[in-house]
Amino acid sequence: KAAGSPRQRLGRVLRASKPKPPPSKSEGSTGGTGESQRPVDCEKAIAALSRVIERCKCPISHQLLIDPVMAEDGTIYERKCIERWLREKKTSPVTNAPMGRRLVPAVATRQTVGDLVEDSFVDKETTLNFFLDRGRLRSAGAGCAPELEAAQKDLQRALALVASPSQRKVIEFQIRAVAWMQEGPRLVAEARGLQNGVSEVEGDTHGQLSANPEPLALSSWMMDFADAARQVLLTPLGEGRRMTEWMRLPRGSRVKIISNLAELERLCERPAPGADGAVRWNPDMSRWAGSVCTVQRTGRRALRDYVLKQEDASEDRSFQFPFDALFLLSAVGGSGVNASDESGSSSGGES
Repeated sequence: KAAGSPRQRLGRVLRASKPKPPPSKSEGSTGGTGESQRPVDCEKAIAALSRVIERCKCPISHQLLIDPVMAEDGTIYERKCIERWLREKKTSPVTNAPMGRRLVPAVATRQTVGDLVEDSFVDKETTLNFFLDRGRLRSAGAGCAPELEAAQKDLQRALALVASPSQRKVIEFQIRAVAWMQEGPRLVAEARGLQNGVSEVEGDTHGQLSANPEPLALSSWMMDFADAARQVLLTPLGEGRRMTEWMRLPRGSRVKIISNLAELERLCERPAPGADGAVRWNPDMSRWAGSVCTVQRTGRRALRDYVLKQEDASEDRSFQFPFDALFLLSAVGGSGVNASDESGSSSGGES
């Protein structure tokens, strides 16, 4: 990239693209309309670009958009910012008018912001933060190898821009972590190849291998292994262990609700493992995603749920959540278990 500020770079681009005057008759002009092309106004173009960049910032965080979404008020926000806002309020951050929770990905805006950054039309610090945040977002939400590869490239770009030794160490660690994640899809592909190879051998030998297929069930083992790896990573980070079964917890036990809002709603709308019915989703429950809560009582066996209250909450309100939407942080001792198979359940998970 050329050196200089974004303003200087844009000025050089515009001056280089400025149309040349038409040739004089002495130079062999063949005629034409005789009208010269309008010259490019560099100052106006720079001002227009500055306005475009400002409009590519979230009205809440005032940072360049990474994962932009359009809300019902027609304004584009950073997804995590507007989701956090809508957990607490039902109004537009811009107009303060009542607003629903429907969000639509702003694909064109995301592409525009990416082009502005990658073509060096924003300053160095903004570029660094953009690549760092986008790399983290891509790696945290990666569901396929291309996303992990894109995350790796973003983090490498951020590393090339950072000056702080401590921040360099953090980014280098993140690059190693993403590289470790990239090995996962390769291992899965290898497991599938091995499984397919075993299946072909079984077909050729007409059952001459062991009748017990379990040692060869690599796909099933890989799923169990992935769950175990997740627990190994999460437990040292203090997030506790994801609950895998419903149990009677003492009143005052601490749990954390999963942060993924879409996944939380899905878990509430379907019966938990072993349950006869679903807790059911209430839009007000969205504000509880990622919250640390205390158990008020163990819910009904038929729903496999818990009645929870947010820690340090100003309002005295509780909701019911299925066990598999929770991380168990600590279970207090004593005989304070307040469990009842007949405890009431109201509509929408509220108790």
